[in-house]
Amino acid sequence: MRPKIEPPICREWERLWKAYQRATNQHVNLIGALNKASASLGKDEARRRIAEVSAAEFSRKAAREALDAHQVESGHR
Repeated sequence: MRPKIEPPICREWERLWKAYQRATNQHVNLIGALNKASASLGKDEARRRIAEVSAAEFSRKAAREALDAHQVESGHR
């Protein structure tokens, strides 16, 4: 038996949650790609990829903060 999935609290929450999921997936994928290729990268390419990972981490954190703020402001908690 599958667990019942609750409907989203509101459209804005759903939008913010999806943005957070995308940002998290991008961050994780970039870390994986960096780890996989790290042995064969030159210094410049390694720096570029590290910058991409850092930017993705920032996006993930910003998306989570927006989701948390919406939950508090809207009383979804």
